[in-house]
Amino acid sequence: MKVSTRNFKFIKGRLKRLYEEFNIIPNEESVQVGEESVFINYPGDYLEEGISVDDFLTYTSDLDNLIKENESTVRMGGIRQTILNIDNYHYRFLIPDITYEDELLTLKIVENPILIGLFASKYGYYNEDFQVSPCSMYIALELRYKSDKRIDFKLEDELITRYLYYISSTFGVSIDVGSYRYWEDLTGEEKPEACHINKDTLLPYSEAMHYYANAMRIVDLDIKYHHFYKIIEFFSPVVSKIKAYEELNQKLDTLSVVNRDYQYLDSLLELAKNYNNSKKDRELCKTVLLECVDIVQIFDLLPQKVKSGIYNRCLIKDMDLKNCNATNIIKIKKDLGEVIYSTRNRIVHAKSNWEESDTACPEEDMEEMNNFMMALTQQLISWNGKQPKEFQI
Repeated sequence: MKVSTRNFKFIKGRLKRLYEEFNIIPNEESVQVGEESVFINYPGDYLEEGISVDDFLTYTSDLDNLIKENESTVRMGGIRQTILNIDNYHYRFLIPDITYEDELLTLKIVENPILIGLFASKYGYYNEDFQVSPCSMYIALELRYKSDKRIDFKLEDELITRYLYYISSTFGVSIDVGSYRYWEDLTGEEKPEACHINKDTLLPYSEAMHYYANAMRIVDLDIKYHHFYKIIEFFSPVVSKIKAYEELNQKLDTLSVVNRDYQYLDSLLELAKNYNNSKKDRELCKTVLLECVDIVQIFDLLPQKVKSGIYNRCLIKDMDLKNCNATNIIKIKKDLGEVIYSTRNRIVHAKSNWEESDTACPEEDMEEMNNFMMALTQQLISWNGKQPKEFQI
């Protein structure tokens, strides 16, 4: 279909609504009689090509019902667009156009997703200074129904996952569901004053710093947590050794005043047994918490459900750790070690192989849990930097 004298006013009417309600920038050249395309001028964005007249009419046919279902998905009537994470180079040059079709609907990947762009434009999800554009920066999965018959959102998600897996496994690319991009709102905040640091300010190098940097780049909350947990695994062997060395030295120092009898030798075997136990997966985190972490300073960063569960299991009524005695602090650290380990297991084990745990952090609280893990791992990297050089890793 082309723009004709017959449909010109109708198309202009749709564009006028986009100008008035969706923050689209007016442009007399957006529509011309005889052209096959219509241009939508998003704020802070630039599109070299327009969209077909047919697509323009389809995408603007039910604007009253344009809704955002979550941070990934916008829907208008029988059309759903879901933002994808995929490398533009791979998509444009390595992956052919792949359309899925059955009796009910079609799926395909689209550049410059119109509905995603219209919603972002209307509600201000863009910023030229931070190079966040409302439309052209996104690639999306588009689902279109052929009739009024629908499936529920969960079944749509499952079909999309299957479709994306086919592409990923066939062409060897990473592709998954993404989300709208935002920027830090700096309004009203002043940049901190310049400062100078010296070599004494920087902690000694540790490979754990790379793990920390990787974790901070990750958006997925579960994967982010797992990368923080790797830092615990990284330090735990040396923590166990340091503790075992100290206890062994204490035993050896008593040789001059005690008998070297079976009881003394049994105590050495017990030390070895404790050391081996401390290296087991379930004990790794407890060992690190007991030996390296000032839990009082960071405990309040934990999600409220996690804190309440720890207090209940440890039978502690006073919820201010500053008032807890040393015995209760040890109880709390041991229980927290179980929480961190159980949460890690929830993430790394397939759901079919995961038994529900009262101690694991709930999925909905993982953002707060990661804030705690960020502070915990900072303490571990700092602790490592304060150790004698022979014990630093």
